[in-house]
Amino acid sequence: TLPDPVDPGMLNPAWKGLRLSGDGSLRGELAVTPAGIRQNAHANLKNISVFGDNWAIDSVNGELEITDFEKVLTAPHQQLTFANMIIGGCELSRGNMIFHSVAPGRFLIEYAAFDGFGGRITTANPVEIDPSSPAVKLPLYAAGINLPPLLSMLGIPDAAGPAKVSGALPVEFR
Repeated sequence: TLPDPVDPGMLNPAWKGLRLSGDGSLRGELAVTPAGIRQNAHANLKNISVFGDNWAIDSVNGELEITDFEKVLTAPHQQLTFANMIIGGCELSRGNMIFHSVAPGRFLIEYAAFDGFGGRITTANPVEIDPSSPAVKLPLYAAGINLPPLLSMLGIPDAAGPAKVSGALPVEFR
């Protein structure tokens, strides 16, 4: 059990600003060879909460294979689930994400799906994300989304009625 909350930046500066709490385990391996230092780790996450300045995710579960602890790289096809996420004013739930860290600070979201706005939202195709970029584009597909709450979140407050929408939903976070 992690103390409430722990700052993983103490393990790796790339994780500075994140805060974690919950249950899990971390085991690793370190090898020093003439070719250099090789390290890896296996993390087992159980009901972890992860949060930053403008976002939060709770009840994160899954296992991660970290192939380079220093560079924060993972093997492909890492799978995590979560109960709830708040990001950019959006409340999402019942999430599933398959991803991997492809380079320091860059992630490939292979597939993601979650409930939001009364429907289901999935990634339209794999997308590489650099969180330090001024804008992150995320092509999504929406199925059965309630239109009035979506329009309200977008700053169109007078939308009302039983309208639902499905289709491409290009999103850009700044």
